Amino acid sequence: MTPTPADQELMRRVLEEQAVARALPPPSWTEYLLHVVRTVLETVLGPLLRHIPLAGAARVLLIAVLAVAVLALAALVVRALRRRARRASEAAPPAAAGAPPTPARAPDPVAWRTQLDAHLDRGDVAAALDALWWWLATTVVRGAVDPSWTTRELLARAGRTDLGALSGALDRLTYAAARPQPADVRAFAERLEAAL
Repeated sequence: MTPTPADQELMRRVLEEQAVARALPPPSWTEYLLHVVRTVLETVLGPLLRHIPLAGAARVLLIAVLAVAVLALAALVVRALRRRARRASEAAPPAAAGAPPTPARAPDPVAWRTQLDAHLDRGDVAAALDALWWWLATTVVRGAVDPSWTTRELLARAGRTDLGALSGALDRLTYAAARPQPADVRAFAERLEAAL
């Protein structure tokens, strides 16, 4: 029996709905440092300890002292790197210079709808889709909206799971390989507005 290829749209939808991680997390610094310490101990101390005329407990004690010294040095390096990273994050400017101003993330659906129409009139589809998402978010959620929420998560928190099909359509417009036309976004916004 020959294998049949998977339905790409179905696979994409399942991966999105189940929030499957598609990338490996980066390795942690502690794992890296432990690997380096172990390698250094094996590479440097192994040949050195073979030529030292110590036996039994004295040899174990020397290995323990050297291991503690190496670990203390590694801890100091980690502490210095963390302190440096903290200072860098505190000194980072709050916004990139020259970035276009974005509207405040205030709970004002009317302002977001106005932004949506303005972006569509200019033909800026990416900004229009962002404004459309925020318009939906501020319309259905009373209170703070987290920009990291997916559309599905947003509707679940708002108790509007009845809009699930429309949220999928919004995600397809936003993340499709081919950028939609302003007329498509405007038609979808009108459809969404009627459903609300």
